[in-house]
Amino acid sequence: MKDLKGINVIFSGTFNPPTIAHYRIAKKIIDKFDVKDFIFVPCGDSYDHSNLASGKDRIHMLELLCKRLPHASVSNFETSQVYYEGMEKTLDFFGSYYLLMGADNFMGIPHWSDYPEVCHYHKFIVIKRYDINYDDIFAEHKDLAKYRDNFIFIDDIEEPDISSSKYHLTKDTSLLLPEVNDYIRRNYLY
Repeated sequence: MKDLKGINVIFSGTFNPPTIAHYRIAKKIIDKFDVKDFIFVPCGDSYDHSNLASGKDRIHMLELLCKRLPHASVSNFETSQVYYEGMEKTLDFFGSYYLLMGADNFMGIPHWSDYPEVCHYHKFIVIKRYDINYDDIFAEHKDLAKYRDNFIFIDDIEEPDISSSKYHLTKDTSLLLPEVNDYIRRNYLY
């Protein structure tokens, strides 16, 4: 892997709510690459997701998480949009930032409205999830394979069995940082 020390990273998602998995992944990426600027970008309120907390609440919860991380902050870029305009618009806004994503989201790139152009102009860090085989996906999507050099695959981050969906199903507070759980309780979310 080429030297990526001192890069900038955005981590986009619903963060509904942000879990300890989001925190651990961010911390490991910040440490591994000595990240200069790490920005969480929660999706806008127009995202079709059941029981989606407001962008304002998700930003507040992420700000609590960022207090534990060096060089981390939260952007309201997508939450301030009335309609989602595609990942390429978000990536264009942040310029030379790498987009951090799970391998499950990597599989969906060929279905993005701005595919394959988004792969040509931007760089990605992909975290292994499940047993997804990257080579199979590249073989299936030749346009994606053309831009393989724009993807960095990270296989040494432990796959936690933690997700926002699991929190919604179980309400297990151990899946959250204590301060995020307190925010949810104080604001009667979920």
